[in-house]
Amino acid sequence: MRATLTALFMALALASTAAAQDSPCGADTLATGETLLARAQGLEESEETWEALFEDIVIFQNQCSQSFEADFAAADAAWELADHGGQEGRYRTASFVLNAIRSIETRWLGENAARKGAEPEQGDIDRRDAETEALAIMIENFVAPTVLHAIGHGRYYESFDGPDGTCPYIFGHLAQIEARAQFDGIVSVLEGNPADSRTLPIIPGDHRLLVLRDRCFAVSDDVRLVRAYLLTQLAGRALDNPDVPMPDGSTPPETLAADLIGQAQAEIAAMDTALVADNAFIKEEADALAARIAGEEGG
Repeated sequence: MRATLTALFMALALASTAAAQDSPCGADTLATGETLLARAQGLEESEETWEALFEDIVIFQNQCSQSFEADFAAADAAWELADHGGQEGRYRTASFVLNAIRSIETRWLGENAARKGAEPEQGDIDRRDAETEALAIMIENFVAPTVLHAIGHGRYYESFDGPDGTCPYIFGHLAQIEARAQFDGIVSVLEGNPADSRTLPIIPGDHRLLVLRDRCFAVSDDVRLVRAYLLTQLAGRALDNPDVPMPDGSTPPETLAADLIGQAQAEIAAMDTALVADNAFIKEEADALAARIAGEEGG
């Protein structure tokens, strides 16, 4: 995966050499980024400390954040460094990567404003698409799973969010990429905890889904759809396995399935009706399960 990311970075850097030559970092942004990445890869065989290298990556990003290439190179080096710093190091580097992504998004906003409403040229569209592809790889394979892991270990960082508790992303399509990646990660957690071995009273990593739903308005309904689906799955598990203990070893409350399906139906009720219609199977499954729960409670 990193090889794919590096190839994308090389292509983007070569395509904008002229711009890099005019930046305060000169034409050496790519070389400096590659050096930082190599240092991170060889950290365990060197005498360099994790903290010192992380500081150098942060300084590089702060001083050379005038181009996509610089921000991306810093984020890529931090991703590699994350593998050598333990859990807390991984969470810190994820926060840094999210900050670097926001720097890129801020630059995108400036580019959009500079066009003053004019349509972008094809070359600009292709470049933005390539940059988005590179960021998607980073979000899907590093940011999303790291945030999910942090929540599972009670270590959610406020710096995972945007400034002052805002959406982690400026552009909705990047929030959408993370939402989909979180869904995939949560499904994997459910598969790793079979219904007959553990009852899950909440969605694993739900805090991040709620952040994306409540603060990233462009994807609010999409996240509601994801939560409705997941809550329905958890409700069905709880209903069919009433005696299976929760993660803390306690017995699930008798109302757990009803509580979960109630939350699912609340999400569906708050969604755009067209989206509900396009995903009718989710509402149908939730309604059928709710009726089944009501019947068992009444019977």
